[in-house]
Amino acid sequence: YIIECSWSVAAVEAVAKKCKAAGVPCISIDIPVADAYFFGVNNTEAGLTTGTAAVAAIKKNWGGKVDFVVLGYQANAGEEVKKRCSGIVEAIKAAGIALDEKQIIWMDTGGSEGTLKSKSMGTDFLTAHPDSKRILFGCVNDQAGQGFWSAAETSGRTKDVLVVSQGADD
Repeated sequence: YIIECSWSVAAVEAVAKKCKAAGVPCISIDIPVADAYFFGVNNTEAGLTTGTAAVAAIKKNWGGKVDFVVLGYQANAGEEVKKRCSGIVEAIKAAGIALDEKQIIWMDTGGSEGTLKSKSMGTDFLTAHPDSKRILFGCVNDQAGQGFWSAAETSGRTKDVLVVSQGADD
């Protein structure tokens, strides 16, 4: 067996295709592709679970209102993994919290470099929206979550920001 654990759909597809041609079973971690067995989470459910936690925090801290939902994802991981963030939006809307499409901002925060990249992107966003006091950052991984929270701390905006992320990293 080959166990493929990459965050790039193209890389996983290439490995799975080569494994199939060689008659070697391939297991893909978190990225479902043809020609490989899938091992991972239900991305939609993961997003809904994270969104449910976000809803509770939005209701508790902001009276059920939100100015922006900024979603940090990895474009190279594909549409399936992106559901970990879109599920957050689904949960917020299902809870009856008003959320217009103009309030939803998608940012490609990348993979292992996600902490520094999301800190920069988060700082830019907070600087561009000084009057927004209820900003939820929802992330597909903890590296992006750490970066967004660092942006809030650096900007002196921790009271204006909530961060939810997935990954359960240390």
